[in-house]
Amino acid sequence: AGARDRPQRTGPGPFPPAGGDATAAGRQLFTDTGCDACHALADAGAEGTVGPSLDDLAAQAAKVGKREGMTAAEYVEAAIVAPAAFVTPGYQDGLMPADYGDQLSPAEIDTLVEYLLGVGEEKSAQ
Repeated sequence: AGARDRPQRTGPGPFPPAGGDATAAGRQLFTDTGCDACHALADAGAEGTVGPSLDDLAAQAAKVGKREGMTAAEYVEAAIVAPAAFVTPGYQDGLMPADYGDQLSPAEIDTLVEYLLGVGEEKSAQ
């Protein structure tokens, strides 16, 4: 095992699957990890209201990331692995699990970040 031992996922395996669609892999990871229970995201058919909608995440991540001296991807990753650092106004701190950095592999986090930013960019381009 490496320096960052992580619990084994019980889900469908590595993301994205070999030769698979990265968007489909990100969508599956989004639902398999339970993100859809709290967040709305049209691409995933998610209608959660506990956390903020992620449909405009790409634009928000670019704006907040720039303000924080981060890229949009760095901001989204930080919001996933350390959610208390970036609580969206109007939402309560402590509701989002703070252990996704331990539950997910770096590759899974990258897949999720790319998916969330990608579907947000597609939506804003329409």
